[in-house]
Amino acid sequence: MPAPVVSPPVVSPPVPPPPVGPLPMPKVVYAGPEEVKSRLESLVGPRAQLGTYGTSASGRPLLVLRVGRADRPQVLVHGGFGDRDSAGTVAALDFAERVARASAEGAPGPDALEKVGFLVIPAPNPDALAGFLAGTTARGGGSVDRDRDGALGEDGPDDLDGDGEIVTMRRRRPEGTFVVPDAAAKADGKLLSDPRMLDEAGVDARRATSYERPRAEGKDDDGDGDVDEDPAGLDLTRQFMGVWEEMGAWSGDGPFPGFAPEVRALMELSFESANLVGWYAFVSEGPRLERASERGNAADQDDALYGRLAGAWKSASGLELRKASERPGVGANPGSELDWAAKHLGVPALRIPVWRIAKEDSNGRERADPDELDWLLWNDRVLGGKGFVAWHEVKHPQLGAVDVGGWKRFTKYEPPADRLEAAVRAVSGVPLAHAGFAPELDVLVETEALGAGVVRVRARVANVGGGPTETQRARTAVRAMEIRLDLEAGGGVERTAGPASAAVGHLEAGEISPTVEWVVRRPSVPVAGAPAPFVRVRARHRVAGSVVEEVALP
Repeated sequence: MPAPVVSPPVVSPPVPPPPVGPLPMPKVVYAGPEEVKSRLESLVGPRAQLGTYGTSASGRPLLVLRVGRADRPQVLVHGGFGDRDSAGTVAALDFAERVARASAEGAPGPDALEKVGFLVIPAPNPDALAGFLAGTTARGGGSVDRDRDGALGEDGPDDLDGDGEIVTMRRRRPEGTFVVPDAAAKADGKLLSDPRMLDEAGVDARRATSYERPRAEGKDDDGDGDVDEDPAGLDLTRQFMGVWEEMGAWSGDGPFPGFAPEVRALMELSFESANLVGWYAFVSEGPRLERASERGNAADQDDALYGRLAGAWKSASGLELRKASERPGVGANPGSELDWAAKHLGVPALRIPVWRIAKEDSNGRERADPDELDWLLWNDRVLGGKGFVAWHEVKHPQLGAVDVGGWKRFTKYEPPADRLEAAVRAVSGVPLAHAGFAPELDVLVETEALGAGVVRVRARVANVGGGPTETQRARTAVRAMEIRLDLEAGGGVERTAGPASAAVGHLEAGEISPTVEWVVRRPSVPVAGAPAPFVRVRARHRVAGSVVEEVALP
């Protein structure tokens, strides 16, 4: 008989040892809406839940990752709303991955997630994000009929020269107010201008060449005689109802504040988050941190709190803080996500830029922050001039000869891909600083036996956190609520005097409330099967949450 066939033993592959230390962070790259969604889904776990809070104008889901405990004060962190805010999205996504992984792995040191939770929204304007990365000028929010011709968003920027970049267009006009500056230099050899720039100099018929105000590269797509007067989408950065001073037409972009579904959804989410304690907005470019007060002074009520936060923010980013209204060139802008958060939610609000350059040594101008000349010099020195499309003449189908040129994508307004990771990692941890400025309650209970089973109970609540239970602005906005102390009795104990619930006011960091007093009576005969007599004092607050102290009665 043939020998029986013996199968070889099944050998399982060796199980790799578990990784030592925290998992490596994913590589920092530009990400569109689908990749953002995929990466957020990979973070879902016991302390990180992914949900939607609305849909964009084109039907994309608006995603929020909730990290940490929902019963703690919440900090909202979002990426860029603008049409060139893709680096802001990357920074918010990096922050989400940072806190979600720290939550899952148990990061060493104080755990911020024991003090606050985070609502992280990397892509609040996914339509604009997808359009920008694809090289279009989509802005999100849906379109409106700006020129009242019955068509929506039909006349926007165009790539006139077919180079794949929609940059800037300028036209020579005798009545123009802009001029190419002379390439003059100081005696020490430092530059004061550059021929690629335009300076506004007023009308002067003696000039050989003057230009109209530059505009986006484009043509008259709808044949009404105007160029780029009805671009698709809205400027969502102006859609928030920040400061609305008078009735009448909305001077932001759109027929009324909150018209864009992306903005309305975030306004509703934030307003319904009763325990919101901070608002952080990542944007792609800027030289400084900017706090609320873009228009109006409502946020100035909390200057003292901003003053304490400024040190922590600078330590986390290396950047100085200013009011958004102090940014050069800021005009009337009633719509602002910072002023929405400060004025209507009563929370500190901060805008965090990802990308910036240092001032160039060869720029001889006096300036507080890098200016256009610094950027041009940096582009020449670092990028070999490749970030700026040189001005060149193009035949325009309606306007005749025009000049086209300006900044390419991923140069001035968002970092080049090879500089993205360093720029993002330098600032993406800033919102963690708010854990040190959230309110946190502790209940202090004392008991005194008065005889015959009667006991006096005294309780106070302390704010042991680093921030107030309510900001000054929240109190003005009538959003604030007082801390309440409630008494619950168990084991047959009866409350004979004192309120079931008492309001004890607002507490700054380190403050202790007035005392609330009760008189309770123990049962004269132990209740069979009941627990030993006790009282439970609960402190509760809309932002700081709830904490309970239980004590056995003497």
